[in-house]
Amino acid sequence: MRKSSLIKVLAMVVCVFMFATVVVGCGSSSDKSTSTAAPASSAAPTASTAAAPTSDADLSGSILLWHFNQSDGPTLQKALQTEFPKVKIDLQVTIDTNLAYQTKLTAALRSGSGVPDIIPAESAFVTRFVNLADCYDDLSAAPYNAKDVTGKMVPYTVQIGTDTKGVLRALSHQATPGAVGYKRDMATKYLGTDDPAKISDMISTPDKMLEVAKTLSDKSGGKAKLIPSQDELYQMARGARADAWVKDNKLILDPMMTTFIDVMKKVRDGKYDAGKKAWQNPWTASFADDVTFMYAIPTWGIPYIIATNDKANVDKGRWGLAKGPWSYFWGGTWFGVYSKSQNKELAWRLVKWYTSDPDHLKAWAKQTGDFINNTDLIGELGNDDSFINKTVNQNPYKVWTADDVAKINGALFTDKDDTINLAFQTATDDFFNGTTKTKEDAIKKFKDAVKAKYPDLTIE
Repeated sequence: MRKSSLIKVLAMVVCVFMFATVVVGCGSSSDKSTSTAAPASSAAPTASTAAAPTSDADLSGSILLWHFNQSDGPTLQKALQTEFPKVKIDLQVTIDTNLAYQTKLTAALRSGSGVPDIIPAESAFVTRFVNLADCYDDLSAAPYNAKDVTGKMVPYTVQIGTDTKGVLRALSHQATPGAVGYKRDMATKYLGTDDPAKISDMISTPDKMLEVAKTLSDKSGGKAKLIPSQDELYQMARGARADAWVKDNKLILDPMMTTFIDVMKKVRDGKYDAGKKAWQNPWTASFADDVTFMYAIPTWGIPYIIATNDKANVDKGRWGLAKGPWSYFWGGTWFGVYSKSQNKELAWRLVKWYTSDPDHLKAWAKQTGDFINNTDLIGELGNDDSFINKTVNQNPYKVWTADDVAKINGALFTDKDDTINLAFQTATDDFFNGTTKTKEDAIKKFKDAVKAKYPDLTIE
């Protein structure tokens, strides 16, 4: 046999041997993973787990997803279902009225039964669940390695999704600086202009804002109202605080909140608000009327507040965005993987895509007007003069800038926010309505309510 023929034969033998080895190896790995499938309470899957499909379209399985908002939940489900068509996404929405969502989630976590694979949490209570044992998995660890995708995220969003021990547990797809949304037709009719810069100047301080309220009332014969209720000014004021409600186990009444009380009392006494409680039917209906002038509108407020409640004017530029008397932020939603889920890898693929994929985030911004959690894209969209949101006839990224986002203080979030916010608004509402006679009495009622709920807090 010639030397060249011998080489060919030997090469064929080696190839056959290598192929057989690969087949045996793959078979062993598959058998092992099938016979030792991890139970629901197991730790996060390791890198040795069989590789998941690389394409989102190839992923399959079933995910239980809960949500606390009847508008956001289906929108999220649709986005995920479009990107992951073979994944069955079972959405269950429980509106968080009177803490219903939080109560349901807490009960499920305690029982270890029926907990969703992906757990969304809103800013008012995300800190509580991020720090709750056995709720969210550690996204810092393998196989998630979430810190690989947080480099372009706005820092405060990562801060809020991190527990007190420094473990990253939840991510957000959005940042949420706030502005004032106003009706351009009312502005032109009563204020003589609908220009965002001029409106911003007119409401740039509490005193100026009160002058606008009086002008609206005087020129409309008392019909036009500045705001629907105290909720609008409350959201602005609480998002503009320097200190959180609780610091070093002590209740803190930030000066911004006493300023809010003073300003809102003048609004109520002047009959400048419409008395329509946020999120209730009269409030949602007011967006389409020609009575209520302005609202607290965070970044997500364009698609989920204005567009949802004034559907006839979604693409007509009826609305405008202005800077208000206080620079603030409001809201946001974080997503994490249940620590005992049986579908951790699949759940993570969905969470990772929704919160960090740049192509998705850019498309999401253009589709919804939401303010996405990617610093590179924030700058890019802010410099894109063609990026105009038709609902407000403005580029939202020129109103909410990178500077605004950088000022957001993630330390304002605590695990007691929901309860303390409710106590504060209940006590101050009684003062605005005249049931409680003085501001001092309202503040005392607030502190007493907090003390009853959290007896271990220091309250002066």
